Amino acid sequence: GNPPGNRSVWPQAVPHNTYPTAGDDNWIMITCTSDAEWEAFCEVSDHPHWRTDRRFATLPARLRHEDELDEQIGSWTAGQDGRALMQRLQAADVPAGVVQNGVALVVNDPQMKAREWTVTRDHPVIGEHLTDGLQIHFSRTPAHRDRPGPPLGEANQYVFSELLGLSDERIAELQMNGAMG
Repeated sequence: GNPPGNRSVWPQAVPHNTYPTAGDDNWIMITCTSDAEWEAFCEVSDHPHWRTDRRFATLPARLRHEDELDEQIGSWTAGQDGRALMQRLQAADVPAGVVQNGVALVVNDPQMKAREWTVTRDHPVIGEHLTDGLQIHFSRTPAHRDRPGPPLGEANQYVFSELLGLSDERIAELQMNGAMG
């Protein structure tokens, strides 16, 4: 659960908080600093009655009933896709933004996707996974990764025998003692 007091109260704006969205630990920040933003929010939320409800119709009223309003908004946002909701709210001029970590910023950014900053690869041991793409793109020298990284220890025999010159007996001893992956 959330620690006590995990909220963002600001007496010039209600709502002004972070609300859950669909998925695991996904959140959206929504702020209404004017009556126009509040009315637009009510329309986007499919709860136009909030606009005329005496508890929520004015900023002073919303401040008095902030806990109740936050609970109702959170119940509504919990079933929404955060990114789609953010786009709908922003299109209606309501300040809103999904809460993201660094990975989410890179993975979900349209420009990063277009440049294949991250790509999905299939690995024989760990299966399908997200990994770094090629960060540098040359106009006349196309580059690509066409195979996954090698399994741990794939080159052990070559490295220990050919490069380091160890005997088969010494390599077997190192393997028995757990010195090789």
